[in-house]
Formats: sequence, structure tokens, C-alpha cells
Amino acid sequence: MSILDDLFRYWRDSETPLEPPASAKAILALERELGARLPSDLRLFYSISNGMPDCEYDPHEISFWSIEKMLGEWMESVEGTDERGPFRDLAFADFLINSSFWMLRTRNGEVSIYLQDTEEELRSLTNLAERYLGAPDSLPML
Repeated sequence: MSILDDLFRYWRDSETPLEPPASAKAILALERELGARLPSDLRLFYSISNGMPDCEYDPHEISFWSIEKMLGEWMESVEGTDERGPFRDLAFADFLINSSFWMLRTRNGEVSIYLQDTEEELRSLTNLAERYLGAPDSLPML
């Protein structure tokens, strides 16, 4: 059993609405937009569910977006440079109706997770899920 299985079980148990799996075409479109291949845990996530329906939130007031929402008309994207070099962020989740964003950060052809409020960069969705389930007070959410 993986931490992503635990995450989806948490959402099912809390009756959080989830979308059906993303299509292979949608996943490829996201990779094209990012300019990088998705890590295996993100691919697995989207192969299980394409996020949450618009305007639906989990018990922590987080909404994980569908690929279509990420790439759609309200695409939230930021480019910048920090001490590690240039990056590009693309929002994939929001807290309290766009109060802050969780981003897919692309840097040097790799994708990580960036938390806007805490300015943390996590190595993977797996790392985020471990904290989300095991130490929710360590994340910017209710």
C-alpha cells in the first residue's frame, strides 16, 4: 500500500468528490506545458483521478485541480529565478479559493512541488502526501 493509496482512501472516507482518471492525452498535454516528464507519483495520481471537480474542496479546504483546469483559461503560472536557478511554476492546487497555491515547479527538466505560502520546495507529490496525511499542521491548510 502506498501513501497515494492512503491519500485517495482519506478523500473517499471524507466524501471528497474526485474526477475520473485523466486521459493519456491530457497527461501528455501537461508534460508539454511543463517541458518535462511527470514524475511517476504524479503520473500515478492522474491515472487514478484527474483531481477534484471545480469549486470542490477537501476537509482541509484544498482543491487539487484537473489537468484541464491547470491548462485552461485561468492558468496560474509564474516564472522566476532563485539561488538554485531559473524555474517555472504551474498551479495544481489551491487553498481557500485561490488564497494560495501549490505549484508544479519545473527546473532543469525536473518537476517538484512548490508551496507558495511557506516557499518550500518538496521533491515529490509523495513527500507532500506524507506531510498532508501525517503532519497536516506543517502545511498551509486547515
